[in-house]
Order: sequence, then structure tokens, then C-alpha cells
Amino acid sequence: MLKCCAPNIVCGLDLNDIIRQKIMNKCKDLDLLTYTIEETERLEDYLYNSQVIDRGNIIEYELGELLALSNLEGFLGHNPFIIACYQLAVNGLMRLAKKMKITFSNDFIDKWKNEPMLTAHIEDLYTASTDTTKGKAFKLPVELDTPRARKYIGLAIEKGFIASTDGKFKWGQTKAKLAYFLFMVFCKDDEGKDNGLKFPESALNKLFGEDRLGKARTQLVNNKNQGYEDIDSLFD
Repeated sequence: MLKCCAPNIVCGLDLNDIIRQKIMNKCKDLDLLTYTIEETERLEDYLYNSQVIDRGNIIEYELGELLALSNLEGFLGHNPFIIACYQLAVNGLMRLAKKMKITFSNDFIDKWKNEPMLTAHIEDLYTASTDTTKGKAFKLPVELDTPRARKYIGLAIEKGFIASTDGKFKWGQTKAKLAYFLFMVFCKDDEGKDNGLKFPESALNKLFGEDRLGKARTQLVNNKNQGYEDIDSLFD
């Protein structure tokens, strides 16, 4: 499982572990509330301002851990302070997800959509997780399914660059523009910098029914001319 490496996390522990340890150490109720707020805000600040590539997956992991423990029978008991702590942490991470325009995976939504602690956030949970031009959810292969890919492929569908039918994607412009779009999605981070990841050519060729997208991408990056402003506008 993914473990966040935020500076506020001691010895590799995540936010859920920190709160749980405080509860088990019988931290005073008001102190526990204050501590939870401080630690959640630190994690929010770290993820929002850091260069971590997969912040969406980290948020999903942290939320999943908090929700899973809050569902353990008897752990939260009826102590309103402990319940409030978990709700505060969930609220903070959902607030961050909204601020960063995180797209939650379909698996995460299916698992937690009926969770009471997410009731107030149900609209945000679904935001940008569907193909808004057709009202249907689109799914990506596991090796391509990242929050950034869901966000920008969803946007490209919405703007008419991509048609999605029965799990197949059809690009409506030139192959060179497709290669450039996919390069921006999979090889750049949210700051527009290289993320150090390899261009997933085989999976993308299969998804779009193309071949040699990697070669087109290399040629384009080395010799990019004007005419790609419409693609760049998707990432503004």
C-alpha cells in the first residue's frame, strides 16, 4: 500500500496512524481535536505545495484508510470527539481534493459512495469522474489509470477532441496532436514539468487504435511547430 512521505508523518506513519495512536494513548478529547486539525492542515499544505507526482492517489489512500478504520465496529465507539476527529480529517482531504480538482477513481467511488462521512461531499466525489458529454463513466486500463489521465482525457472528451464508445477512444485530429496531448498527460506533472515517467506507448497505441505513437511523440517534441495552441489550452 502507498504510504505518504509528508514531513509531518513520523517514521513513515500516515495521517490515519497518527490519529489512531493518539486515541490509543488516551489523548484528551480537546487535545485530540486540536491535534487532528493541525495534522490535517499540514498534510493538506504539503500535498498542495509539493512536487509529489501522484497526489490524487495519495489522497485516495489517506481517505480510504480513515474511512476503513472509522467503519471498524467498536473502534470509534460513541465518543463524539473521536468521531469528530475522523470527520474533520475526511473533510480536510475532500476540501484539498476539490481545490486541486482531483478526479477520484471509479473503484474508490464504488467502494465509498455510501459512506456517511462522505455524505456532504458526494457531489465533489463525482466531479470530473464521468464523460460529461455522454453522461457515462469512462474507464482507463489499469496501467493508464491515474488522476491526471482521468482529468485531462475527460476534459478532452468534453471538449470534443476524443470520442469514447464502448471503452474505445477515437482521436478527432492529427496523430501528431494526439501524441503531443498524450505526452502532456503522461510525461508532465501539474506544474508543467517533466515527471520522469516513461511514455506508455504500447498501452496508448492499443487504447486509441494507433501505432508508433512513441515515435510521433519524439519527433514532435524535438521539432514542435506552431498550431498546437488548442491542445495547450486544455492544460491552462
